[in-house]
Amino acid sequence: MAASLDARRPLPASLRAVLEREFETAARRLTQAEGWRPEDRVEGVHEFRRSVKRLRAALALTVGVVGEREWRSIDKALSAAARRLGALRDAHARRAAAQRLVRLLPRSMRALAMDAWRASGGAVTEAAAEPKDEAVHRLVHASAGEMRSIRDRVTRWDLQALHAGHVVEAVTTAWGRARDRFRASWQDRENEWLHGARKRAQRCASLLLLVQGWDGKLLRASERRLRAAAGLLGEARDAELMLERLGDPDLDQRLRPVARRLRAVSARHAAKCLRSARREGMSALAEGRKSLRTRLRSGLKSRG
Repeated sequence: MAASLDARRPLPASLRAVLEREFETAARRLTQAEGWRPEDRVEGVHEFRRSVKRLRAALALTVGVVGEREWRSIDKALSAAARRLGALRDAHARRAAAQRLVRLLPRSMRALAMDAWRASGGAVTEAAAEPKDEAVHRLVHASAGEMRSIRDRVTRWDLQALHAGHVVEAVTTAWGRARDRFRASWQDRENEWLHGARKRAQRCASLLLLVQGWDGKLLRASERRLRAAAGLLGEARDAELMLERLGDPDLDQRLRPVARRLRAVSARHAAKCLRSARREGMSALAEGRKSLRTRLRSGLKSRG
């Protein structure tokens, strides 16, 4: 996606250019995901899903410009196109997380720790990470067809009514929702609540990227911190999944000691990631919504 909306162009044309580039990126990534090399498949799927998240964030600027029913329909369709490939992406991420956590153990325990992980459900994860080519191609083709349909519909949207006020409202709303989540107590929160914090951080970061050309340094710093917070929350989530799986009471006797050790390591790592994520998020979102709105309006006053 373009680094930000082009301040030299009218907003509708600038947003249209951003959307077109992102649709092109999504299409390229889906083509990459059909490649024969495993690394192409992993990167293609991952980057396609990131592209969809950026598209959804950019389309949030059109709330109040496009009919609510149409906007929600497109947002839902984009989510479905990305979710179709989610299981493949998640399987790769879980395997990478297991390998990362196992490396926190003494070298002599690592092979047994991976055996414990596989015996606790990791073998299913590994199989899901390496599906047959035909299965991947079916999923990719389905998402590609959905994306072409979505692009055609969005291209027909009339965005001439878009103005700076819509942009300010979208950014400050996302900022406020993320800020509320990071400022609330995180004590004993469920994984889904924390996953919500991650999604809010990602959405806010994507919107800040769009408008960073209007209030550069502060927004760039916040965007980087929110990306870091989202990444740390993802690591914590993966570590928590390790804890759930390694509690299998039917685990082979020889694997139980190393499984307990890996659980302890995973618990510490998850707690550390959560502390760091909250610190990054609160630092990124220190400014209040009202103050941000005023500052953005001031920076955009020449846009009308």
